[in-house]
Amino acid sequence: MSYSYSASDGDFSSRRKQAIIVIAAALLITIFYFVNGTITTYATYSKNLQNDLESAKIALNEQQQKYDECQGSLIGASLDLSVCNSALNSTGSSLSSCNSEKSQLNSQITQLNSQISSLNYNISSCQTNAENVYKQLARNSAKPICCSFGDFQSGASRSWSLANNSITCSGTYTVNCTSGETNY
Repeated sequence: MSYSYSASDGDFSSRRKQAIIVIAAALLITIFYFVNGTITTYATYSKNLQNDLESAKIALNEQQQKYDECQGSLIGASLDLSVCNSALNSTGSSLSSCNSEKSQLNSQITQLNSQISSLNYNISSCQTNAENVYKQLARNSAKPICCSFGDFQSGASRSWSLANNSITCSGTYTVNCTSGETNY
């Protein structure tokens, strides 16, 4: 019988197993250490993210409220602008109508001024003609009123004047009783 010692193989294998277990344990401890740090960092990061998310939600809600207020103001301003544009269009139409009437009135004023000028000329002409007729009437009437038949035959000159639209036989004007010439 031969005797073989196999314990050395068993010892090696057991040491090998122990080494593998030690290496595996060291590897697991290292992995757990890094995973623990990563998980702690991730948890802290997640908590910070959660806080940032809550702050962002609050800020977003505030901005949404401001946006809603601005939107309401914009709608109100838009309605005001619409009313203003309507009033502006109405005023523009009224202004156009007013300018048209003004133009017509200016045309009528021009026509009336022309008629007034024409009438003033006619009045002036009539006054001049009336004065000439009045003077001619006075000259022609002085001889029969102030001269007698004897004055007419002798060729005498008599004085006369106008007072209260009547001829009086005394005054600053003279009339030749024969020819009827007068200095009036």
